[in-house]
Parts: sequence; C-alpha cells; structure tokens
Amino acid sequence: MITSFRIRGYRGFDDFELSELRQINLLVGENNGGKTSILEAIHLLHSQGSPAAFRSVMDRRGEVHREDNEDRRTQTHYDVCHLFQQHRIAQGTWFRLESSGSSVNNWLNVRVLVPDDYEHGDTYSTDFRDKFDGSNVLFFEGSPAPVIDALPLSPKNGLSARQLDRFERNVDDNQCPVFFVTTESQSAEFLARHWKGVALTEEEDLLLEALQILEPRVERIAVLGERPSSRSSKSGVIVRLKGERTPVPLGSMGDGMWRMLTLALAIVRSRNGVLLVDEIDTGLHHTAMSDMWRLIISTAQRLNVQVFATTHSLDCVNSLADVIAEQDTPSESVTIQRIEKERSRSIAYSENEMVVAANRGTEMR
Repeated sequence: MITSFRIRGYRGFDDFELSELRQINLLVGENNGGKTSILEAIHLLHSQGSPAAFRSVMDRRGEVHREDNEDRRTQTHYDVCHLFQQHRIAQGTWFRLESSGSSVNNWLNVRVLVPDDYEHGDTYSTDFRDKFDGSNVLFFEGSPAPVIDALPLSPKNGLSARQLDRFERNVDDNQCPVFFVTTESQSAEFLARHWKGVALTEEEDLLLEALQILEPRVERIAVLGERPSSRSSKSGVIVRLKGERTPVPLGSMGDGMWRMLTLALAIVRSRNGVLLVDEIDTGLHHTAMSDMWRLIISTAQRLNVQVFATTHSLDCVNSLADVIAEQDTPSESVTIQRIEKERSRSIAYSENEMVVAANRGTEMR
C-alpha cells in the first residue's frame, strides 16, 4: 500500500508530496489545484510507464492533434509537452514520480533525450543509438523496470498514434491492476470488456448491490456481447426490474446507475491494486453518497484495493465523515488530503479529525 507519493516536474507540480496515505484517500481542494494530475501521476507510476497509460492521460485532456500528410492521410500525434512543467520539450526536460509503502518503494523517471545525449554518451548501447538515430526520445527509468525503455518523438516532438499502437501490442499492462475512472461515463465497451471477469462469480452480487442503492427493484444485470455496437454509447447493458416482464437498458435509467455500476466493476477488477476515481460523486444524488462510501470502503478492505478519489462536493465529504462516525472504533483506513497550490505538501485529515470537522461544520474542501 502506498503511504506517501511524491511528484517532481509533472504538469503544474515542481515538488509536491502526499503523506499519511491510507486505504481510502479523498483528495479535495480548489479547481485547477492539481487533484486530477495527482491521479494521473499515480496511474503512470503504477502502470510502470505503459504506453496505454500515457495515451489515456493525454486523450482525457484533449492533448492530441491531427494533420494530413502529403498522401492526404490523417496522422494523429499526442502532445507530450504538456506532461512537463513548462509545456515544452527540450534537452534536460524531465519529471519524476515516487511512491513509498510498507514493503516497497517505486519510482519512475521520464526525460527527454536529444541525439547529442545518446550519440556521445556511454550510458546507451549501440543498438539504442541506431534505433533512435536522429530523433528526440522519451526515455524511461524506474523501479520496477518500466515496461518499455524509450518512445521516439515525431519531428514536432509528439508521440505518433501509430507508434503507440505498435508499442502497446507488445506490452502486457496487467502487472499491477490500476483503474482510472474519469468524470465522463465509462463506455459500454469498458463494461463489456471487464464483465466477463465477474460474471457468474460472487462479485456479480456486489455489482447488483451497487445498483440497488439507487434502484431497489433491480434483480439481475446482463451484458450482451463483448463488443457493443457503439464504442461511446451505453448500449448492450440491461437490467431486470422486479415486477417488469421486459428488461430495461441501463442507459435509460440515468447517469447515476451507470456510474454506480462502473465504480463497482472497477473496484472489483482492481483487486490487490489501485483504483483512481476523478470526482467520485459525479451523477450521484447526495442521498446515495453514504451508501456509495460504505460499498467502496467495505469492498476495498475485502479485496485489498487502495482508492484515490477527488471531489468538490461538500455532501460527498460529509457523507464520508458520517460513514466513519458510524464505526464504534475508528479504523484509521480513511484520510482526506487537502491540496493547496501554494503548499508543497498536502494537508491530511485523519478519521477522527474528519468527524470532528464535520460535526463543527468546519470546511475541509
């Protein structure tokens, strides 16, 4: 389990640290304070710098451009410069991510190498120099070893989608389960891809329990096929309601139902790993948040999942404090981490401090 996490040179962070981390960690703070960037950084580190993780981080931000080449074929490039502090690529540009835990320390260095670096240095092999001759390169170092050692940059210092496709095909992204649930609804493809891992197991009951928080009449869930007709649609997921003869498409029941199923499926598939959730309260009415937190906390403890989530909602914060207050003895498994731009460290609230602050009406966001 991660007990501290340090970011240097990534996006808006010069040198920043989260400490006193627990199993459930809720990140709060003002807009543009870096909460989502922290989730991204954890994702990159604990996916061991996989190409798929880098692509998904830039996709979510819209850091991509498309242009037609001389053959009028559209080429897609990812603008990696925005991953670095000054939004630029130059010799010596770098960022470093580090996590510490009870049993292991992980780190990942990502830096830009220009031809002079690897043509005249002793650090890099002849094969490396020949492979990337004339190109700027994103170079990866870390522990455990990154899944790739380098990615070539295009003449405009972007990552070619075609190159990423090639590297992704040769990389196994399952070394450490890490799931990132965004503010947007996950696609039906996401649900279908991971459904087969829980169908007809005891974990399917947990997904049913999640939907019953919002609609108690739900009796069964089904996913129709592994490849829904539309990648971005909510097709292919149906539920049976008590007293109804005809199954109901889950997408017709509102964003909250889709969100609850996504959260439950993601935490189940994160067993012995990490779950990252941006704005965990998205689509949920405040009356459902306490039940949502009970589900998240109990499942994380049972499946050994560490959760990092963000919110701007006072209802979400107070609901978490209410759930903690129900416990006879605080477990010290939950913390709120307040992120402030001018500070180099987060402000950590323990379980007892959260309950006291909520009872006094003290602002923790």
